This record gives sequence, C-alpha cells and structure tokens, in this order.
Amino acid sequence: FWWVVAAYVLCFMAVVAATEASARSKYYFVGLFEIVLGVTWLTTGVMGIFTFGVLLRPDPLWSPQYVIPLSGMLLGNCVNAVSLAINGALTNIKEGQLEMEVLQSFGATPVEAS
Repeated sequence: FWWVVAAYVLCFMAVVAATEASARSKYYFVGLFEIVLGVTWLTTGVMGIFTFGVLLRPDPLWSPQYVIPLSGMLLGNCVNAVSLAINGALTNIKEGQLEMEVLQSFGATPVEAS
C-alpha cells in the first residue's frame, strides 16, 4: 500500500512542517503558507527520490520503516532552511523599506534597491 505511505508523508507530515516553517517568520503575507508548502513538497520530493532511489534502494521502495523516519529528517531540515530564508528575506524587505525608497529615489530599479 504505497499510497498510504505517500499520503502520510505528503499530506500530513509535509503540511505540519509547512505550517511550522511559515509560523516561525517574524512577518507574514497572504499566500505564504502555500508557497512554503510548495517548497516543502518540492525539496522533500527531490531529496526523497535521491535518497530512496539512489542511495538506499529499499525493497519495496515505499517501505514505511525507511520512508517515514527519513522523510521526517528531510522535513526537519527543510523547516529549518525555509524558515531561516523566509525570515531573513521578509525582515530585510520590511525593515529596509526606507533604504529601498532612498535607493529608488536616486534612480535604482526596484530589483537593484532590494
């Protein structure tokens, strides 16, 4: 029953991880959870395929004794990385708003100012 393991990892564990990662940010915007969930699914999927398909190769591939604990480890690292990146980016944008406006008044583009 591979779909039970996949549903548990992708629909429960990943949603809890994305909730935690988006809640750790000092600032929030509408749609942050959906972006974090997409990033969580993408990174866990890519690393999971590499881990289970190339490194470990359990038989069967969806063996819960390997997939669930290792997916938890991958999701834990993903929560840490995503929450640090989001917090840093949103803090720089929100608290550096005055600096960005000054740079734009001197002729910088919005991308250059940020």
